[in-house]
Amino acid sequence: MTMMLQMTEIYKNSRLAEYRGFGVRVEKTSVTFDTLNEALHKILNDKKYEKSAKSLRKIVFSSPVRAGDSLRHAVSFAIEHPDHNRDSPSLNFFQLYSLDMIALLLSVFVFSLLVTIFVLKLLWRCICGARIVKEKKA
Repeated sequence: MTMMLQMTEIYKNSRLAEYRGFGVRVEKTSVTFDTLNEALHKILNDKKYEKSAKSLRKIVFSSPVRAGDSLRHAVSFAIEHPDHNRDSPSLNFFQLYSLDMIALLLSVFVFSLLVTIFVLKLLWRCICGARIVKEKKA
């Protein structure tokens, strides 16, 4: 498997494929004909990659639960028990309804609003104060 990094999760997957011995990582910034050709030849000609890929294939296909079966089971369970959420028991009330994030965003918004009002008042006083001083001198 030859991987070109595009997003952050691909970086992790490419490092894992490299570590497991069935993939070669090609940096997006250094993609040229030579680097891509080298990576492809490395995968196609080195028996280490073929051996690793066959080993991984054997593990995946000998799994007691197939990936499709697991997905079908999860979907059918969610359909049969719509009120049961596996993640909700581990979250407290504030986390479950994201109240901590709402409070944080609301406080940032209120703080920004107060700073803006303070700055506008200072500007208004400077402008009006300069006008009053000019009127007194005249």
